[in-house]
This record gives sequence, C-alpha cells and structure tokens, in this order.
Amino acid sequence: MARLVLEQLSDFGDYTGRKELTEILELTSMEHEDHLPNVRLSPDGRHIHVILRKPKVGLMTFDKYERAQVGKKLDLWLTRTVPIVDLLYLDPNNNNSSNRGTAVVAVVYENGKAEFWKFQECKPGWFLLQTSDLCNSPRARVVSVCTCSNFIIWCEERPPSESSPALSSTRNNLRFCVCRRDFEVEEGVVSMGGVKIALHNNPHVTVVSSGCGGLLLLLSTGWLCLLQKDGMLRQVYKLAENCLVEHNTHTSMCMYQDTLALLVGRNLHLIDVNCGRELEKIVLKRDGLLYANRAERWMPHLLSATGLFSVVNKEVDSRDLLKPSGFSSIPPGSLLVEAVFEEACKYYQQRSLSGTKLTVDTLKKKVDSRLPFL
Repeated sequence: MARLVLEQLSDFGDYTGRKELTEILELTSMEHEDHLPNVRLSPDGRHIHVILRKPKVGLMTFDKYERAQVGKKLDLWLTRTVPIVDLLYLDPNNNNSSNRGTAVVAVVYENGKAEFWKFQECKPGWFLLQTSDLCNSPRARVVSVCTCSNFIIWCEERPPSESSPALSSTRNNLRFCVCRRDFEVEEGVVSMGGVKIALHNNPHVTVVSSGCGGLLLLLSTGWLCLLQKDGMLRQVYKLAENCLVEHNTHTSMCMYQDTLALLVGRNLHLIDVNCGRELEKIVLKRDGLLYANRAERWMPHLLSATGLFSVVNKEVDSRDLLKPSGFSSIPPGSLLVEAVFEEACKYYQQRSLSGTKLTVDTLKKKVDSRLPFL
C-alpha cells in the first residue's frame, strides 16, 4: 500500500566541507534550540548557508559543484563584526539555461549594509559584486528582510531624533517602519530603486515572503489558519489537544501547491490545504527545517543534521498503517459548514452599509446550526 515517507537525497557528501557542515549542525543542535532557522538553502539546492550569531557573527557556505572542483567559498565569519539579518536569493525563479550554474545573493546586515555576491560554476566560486546602503538613514537598524518578486522588503528600527522631546513608552514602541526597494540583476551589477515606506510607526514586524495567496498562522491553541486576502480567517487544521504549540517549540511551515507541510518539534504533518485532511504524519529522529526546491515545487523537502530529504509516495507494509498517528484532522463535513459561514459573511459584508465587520464566530452565535442549509 502506498504511503508518504521520507527519502534521503544527500548526506552532505556531495557538498564541499561535509565534515565541517555536519559538525556545525550537530554542535548547534546540542547548544541552541533555534539553530535550524539560521540555515538557508538556495532554490536549486546547491548551496547551504549557515548564519552564525553566537559567539561569532558571520556566514559559512557549503556548495555542491556539478564537476569535481573547489571554488572560492562565501565565508564571512572571519572578517565581519556586524550581525547578519538574513541572506536573500535575488533571482529564485530564473530558469534561463544560459544562467544556470550562477546565483546572486544579498547578505543584509543589521546596520543596513547589503553585500551582493555572485556564484559562478565556471570560475568557480563566490565573488563580491558590490556593497550598497539599503536604508536611507545611517542610524537605522534592520530587524528582518525578505524578497518578493523584484522587491527587497525589510523592517527597520528608527531611533528618535536627538532634537525631539522624549517619547512616551507607547510611542517609543512604534518606532519601526516597513520599507521596500525594487531591484534588477544585470551582468555584474545590481540596480536598485529608491526607498519607499510601506508602513510608518509600527511595532516590531517580521517580514516573510508568502506565496500561498494569504498568510499562514499557527496559533497557540493548535489551530492552523489561513488569513485570506479579503480578511477572512479560515481554519484549516487542528492539532490534537496533547500537541498544542508552545512558545518555544520549533516550528516550520511551507506550501507545496495544495499540500501544506507543518513541522512541530519532530512531528511532520502533511495536510491537504483544501479540505484540512491529514495525509500523513511522520515522526523525525532529529530536528528539521522545511524548504522549497525550485525543480520540485510540489514535493516537500527537509533538511536535518544528517542530510537532505524529500517526501515521496512509496509502497510500505500495510501493517504499518495500523499504528495510530495521535493527531486529528477536520472532518470534511465540518469544513463544509465553515465554508458556508465564510460565504455568508462575505455576502453580508458586500450588502452591509454600516461597515461593521462580521466574523464567522459571531455569525455562528446568531444562527441556529440546525438550519436546513447546514
């Protein structure tokens, strides 16, 4: 009988510095609970980047070459003193055959500096293209950054002016701005447009690029919800009562077309996002980090300290299917009811003149659930 299982793609033996990479992942796994969120993979899976935060700051890179060769590595931990916020691939959807074997990344620092590096298979290795100031103000501090289409989007902290009066505690917490700049990658040059502020006077914001048509939220109640573009909050899936998400539990989420992969601790859930049904639950032996592979967007991929894995449909012994999963999925009938209430709320909002927001929970309290259309 077919079942979704993990299949190992690599034990890091095809990457430069395999021993060092494994030691770093093993060491940080024992010393820090949040080590894997500091790992980045390229969209083609050929480059693994480890962002160092303590005790040293910087970046270490491990590359996979198509031919047996060793090129210049992108290692910044010996020469950098400013913490790195993140590393961004600026052209993740580039499938042009003439550009294969190349990659351009931006290494963004807390002080607003951005270094642009290019990888080339033919040279080989990483080479610095240019260094630019991402922010307008030299006093700004970048706290999070991401890319979306041809934009670099970041949240920066802006300290109050020295000449301005002291702010209240409330105003002092609203000192963050969300900014963006468009960019274009050309031969040997990264061109950027001017800074545009999208949000003023905000609390601390973490900007994350999302390609699922909405925002995925994992609540402390165990509910996984989708906040849609029209403002509707749709409940997709609920963890069992004994698996509620705690504040310090490592979680990772990623969309693969209609399949949502949710990693809570060492439990990997594969969920049909359309109906909320759990397709499979896989218990990992080690912590993991989900990532998307450009060549196989429909297939969940995962990194752990022992290598890279993908989820595949494989024939297994039917006796294994008798093992209880310990997790619950939403019955299809309940999802249908939710969909009816969502549509009713949308209809009300379109017809209402008061502008009052009607939520599904409010509507449920006012409507008898035994009505014929339910």
